Amino acid sequence: MTWELVYYATPDRSVPVHDYLQSAELTEVERGNVKARIEFLKEKGPLAGRAYKQLTGQFSDLSEITIMGQHNVRIFYFIDERRRVVLLDGVSKGGRRDHRMRPYYRRALKYHDDWVERCV
Repeated sequence: MTWELVYYATPDRSVPVHDYLQSAELTEVERGNVKARIEFLKEKGPLAGRAYKQLTGQFSDLSEITIMGQHNVRIFYFIDERRRVVLLDGVSKGGRRDHRMRPYYRRALKYHDDWVERCV
């Protein structure tokens, strides 16, 4: 059973995950890995496995796809009650510790809250 895949768009119509995937920051290999992981998530939904983890604490509404490599890619998403996988944002973690990722988690949570307010 597949899940509907939705790319979050900001009120000004930018699409953060799409923009991130098109950035010069990612290699072609990383870009291909991200796209493959997104397709797998579309097929499996919340049963996708350990590379797809739910965040905890104040960010527990969010999950992330983790792709290890040169840039240690993170794609933030959530699954809504209509069986839609909503892709929110992407970031290269690099060598950042988790506490330095908080601004990115906050931005993804802001996108989540905006989605819930405008699109549900």
